[in-house]
Amino acid sequence: MRIGLTRSGGFSGLMLRREIDTATLPADQRRTIEQLATRARVERAAPNAEADAFEYEINIDGARYIVDGSSPAWHSLIECLTTR
Repeated sequence: MRIGLTRSGGFSGLMLRREIDTATLPADQRRTIEQLATRARVERAAPNAEADAFEYEINIDGARYIVDGSSPAWHSLIECLTTR
């Protein structure tokens, strides 16, 4: 599974980018990230309308999602990707 994340917005406006190919990870990490991505894909993706809020563009195997990270599944996936 190929996952790309771009975070924009926020008070300082700094952009953050992450890309991951789960095929290159150890089995336990691959399984965790793929499960998080699978769960997130079925939750409603919604951008944040608040000023200075982070917005995330997440590409999972070519499918594009724009989210604010507030739903539990998207938040978990974003946290996992940004802390690696």
